[in-house]
Amino acid sequence: MLGVRTVRRWATVMTISAIPDVPDELVGLGLRRAHMCEILAGSALPEERETLFTIGLFSVADALLSAPMDEVLKSLPFTDEIQTALLRRDGPKGELLAAVCAYERGEFPTLTPVDTQTPSLAGAYRAALEWADDAGRAIA
Repeated sequence: MLGVRTVRRWATVMTISAIPDVPDELVGLGLRRAHMCEILAGSALPEERETLFTIGLFSVADALLSAPMDEVLKSLPFTDEIQTALLRRDGPKGELLAAVCAYERGEFPTLTPVDTQTPSLAGAYRAALEWADDAGRAIA
């Protein structure tokens, strides 16, 4: 009924939130980035949106595990594209993550919308804040 992707996504979120001594705010940051990346994918295929969600969520993995990102990625079965996005913010997905992180810092980069249905960075950020707050309450 929920679908494999949704179950997998929530299993990942639950696993991350169960890491001992991790501040809730750090989990919330990962959730916000994940959803914002997903929103900014626009009308991309579900697999592409899922990949962007994963990139956003795991962008805080180094802080969650108190280890350098390259070390964290050695233990995860991610494609080269995902690893490059997380390590160097290279490629289209990495550039999207870089824009999301810049927006969080109060920098307002120019991001070309994927399509006419894609919200602005500000709209995506607001939606991601609401979604992450709701998700955080659901896993707390």
